[in-house]
Amino acid sequence: MRFKYNAAGESLVTEILPRFSKFERKDSNARRKSQVLAVNFDTLFVMMGLNENFSIPRLERFLVLAEDLGEASVVVVLTKADLVDFDYALKTANELSEKYGVQVFAVSSIDGTGLEELKKFVAPGKTVAFVGSSGVGK
Repeated sequence: MRFKYNAAGESLVTEILPRFSKFERKDSNARRKSQVLAVNFDTLFVMMGLNENFSIPRLERFLVLAEDLGEASVVVVLTKADLVDFDYALKTANELSEKYGVQVFAVSSIDGTGLEELKKFVAPGKTVAFVGSSGVGK
């Protein structure tokens, strides 16, 4: 969406841009078929913690929802890698990457492990979206 900004109050929408990517979930509410969560992003980060939040079925649900993103790519980010043996974190990331055909990274915000690898997805002119459970470290 493009708009004309008005610092004194109501801004004006001047153009609605076409969608090139979209992440939506099916809505259990009978009034609508789905709920759009994010649009026009280049990369969708599916976040999952390597703590008690870790759940293969939950990850699979996110990946199924991400099958029809449009032009965007999916990257799985396993957060809180400092809470487990890092060899286990890397092994899990590699297994998930092979099984689902997406890039998977294990990261830790405490010691910075793995964060450097994510920088290639975050650049000027690129937009990212984050999905994941509450408390996962989005």
